[in-house]
Order: sequence, then C-alpha cells, then structure tokens
Amino acid sequence: MNKKISSYNSIKIGIVLIMLFSVSTHKIVAQQYTEYEVKAAYIYNFINFTQWPNSAYENSQSEFVIGIYGYDPFRGLLNEIFRGKQLQNRNWKIVHFKTPEEITKCHLLFLSDVNPSELDLIFEKIEGKPVLSVGNDIERFCDLGGIINFTEQNAKHRFEINNNHAVNINLKISSKLLFLAKIISEDENRF
Repeated sequence: MNKKISSYNSIKIGIVLIMLFSVSTHKIVAQQYTEYEVKAAYIYNFINFTQWPNSAYENSQSEFVIGIYGYDPFRGLLNEIFRGKQLQNRNWKIVHFKTPEEITKCHLLFLSDVNPSELDLIFEKIEGKPVLSVGNDIERFCDLGGIINFTEQNAKHRFEINNNHAVNINLKISSKLLFLAKIISEDENRF
C-alpha cells in the first residue's frame, strides 16, 4: 500500500514540476531581446573575460574607457547595462570618436558602419596598444587586425575571435570566452 501511495505522490510531483517548468520556460521564451541588447551583454562579458596588462592604465584610479567609432547602435544602452557596475574593478566612461585621428587611449574600441578604407588608419592608431577591438559584423575584421567581430549565422548572433592579435598586444582572453567563439587565425584560408 505504501508503495502505491509513494508511486502516486511521485507522479503528482512529476506533473507539478512539468507544469512549473513549462510555465517558466514559456516566460523565458516570451521575453525577446533586441539585437543590441544582446550585443551589449556580450560586450559586458568580453570585458569581464579579458585581462588587460597593468600598463594599459596610467594609475590605479584610471577609468576603463570604452570607445565607439562610427555609428552608435546602442544609443545609451551600454550606459544602462553598466550603470552601477565597475568594469575591470574600475569606474568607466564611454567616448565617441568620429575620425581615426580622434581615437585616444581606450581599452575597448567598438566599430560599427566603418568605411573599409578607414580600418587601416584605425588599426594603425591602436597598433601595439592593449585595445580590445570589437567589430559589428565587419567583413574580414579579424583578418585585417581586429580581435572580436560580431557575426550573424542562421539568424543567431555569434562572434569570432583572433586570439593571436590579442596575445600580440598582451590581452588575455579567457578560455571560457574562446570556447564560445569561432577562432580566426592568420593561417586559415577564408573564401
């Protein structure tokens, strides 16, 4: 008799758990995020899973600087996501650049809607500096000198990383982040 009751209770508990799971899953699936909400969250994680050398900062009080070059698709979204948080245990600020000549010291440089002829100038400006360059779906970005590039595959937001470029400027990208990325290297044949 106890086995029947125990079995019956197990079935009831199983049904309740299935119902709870399907309700919570429905709520999660129903919440849609915009492309740039997803990309802003990615950028936050790119920062958290990358280590900059101490030489990247003037002193222990220096801010973490995010530079945006070209069109800013976030329109204040990064400010919302980062509000009340520190990046790399530092206060932060966002700076917008309109020309390659304006690019000053920053730790992450996000590039969007960039004229291909400007890329060489931009990469020259940050060459040898510990700047995590992030492209917004820029063709061959990681081949040309960039480190991380957002891409879209099968309507999903993905990213690719050229870790060799990061290592060359003393940035250490976590293996957890590398595991999620498509790895681009100089010896890879791309068509």
